[in-house]
Amino acid sequence: LARADVLLTSFRPQALRRLGLAPAKLRRDYPGLWQVSVVGQLNAPDEAGHDLCYQAALGLLPAQGLPASLWADLCGAQAALQALHAVQIGRLRGQRPRSMRVGLQDALAEAAAPWRWGLTPPGALLAGAHAGYQRYGCADGELVVAALEPRFAARLARLAGLPAEVDWLAPSTQAQLAAWLRPRRCSELHALAPAHDLPLVVCPKP
Repeated sequence: LARADVLLTSFRPQALRRLGLAPAKLRRDYPGLWQVSVVGQLNAPDEAGHDLCYQAALGLLPAQGLPASLWADLCGAQAALQALHAVQIGRLRGQRPRSMRVGLQDALAEAAAPWRWGLTPPGALLAGAHAGYQRYGCADGELVVAALEPRFAARLARLAGLPAEVDWLAPSTQAQLAAWLRPRRCSELHALAPAHDLPLVVCPKP
C-alpha cells in the first residue's frame, strides 16, 4: 500500500475493518492512497446481498425464472470504472487523495431509470403497448421489431399496408401487423432490414 496509488476493494466495510483496512485508518497510514470501495448498497453497505437481491429490490426480476444476466454487477463494474477514471483525473490535477464508494444496487437503479419512468413495466410503451416495438411470430421463427422513430414507423407501415396515419398504440394495429408477419418466412423478413433500412432482427426456430 505504501507504493500503491489506488486501493480497489469489493468487501463490506465490516470486513475491511476486520482486515485492518478501514478507510479512516488507511487515510492516516497512507495519506497518498486513493480508495475506491464497491459495496452492495450505498445506504446500507454492511447489509448482505447479491445481484439477484438488488434486482428483486428494484422490481426488475422476470415474471418467471431468473434474470438473463448479472445486471447489478455489470452496472456496478461500469460505475467502478468511472470512479477509477475520476481517480486518474484527480491525480493528474494534483488533488488530495480521497475515498469513493460505489453501490451495485445504486448503479443498477440508474440503469433501471426507464423502468422507474414507466416505459418498460409490463404493458407500458416499450413493453408491449407500441406495435412498432414488439416481438412477432412468423412462419418459421420470430421477428423483433423496433420501429419507434417516425421514419422507421412510416416505412414499416407502408410495407405492411397500414394506414399512413396509423395509431401505433391501438391494439388493432398490433393485430394487423401480426397478421401480416405471421405467414412470412424468416429469410424474407431478414432481407427487409437492409433493403428498407429497418431495425428488425429475425430469430429462426432452432
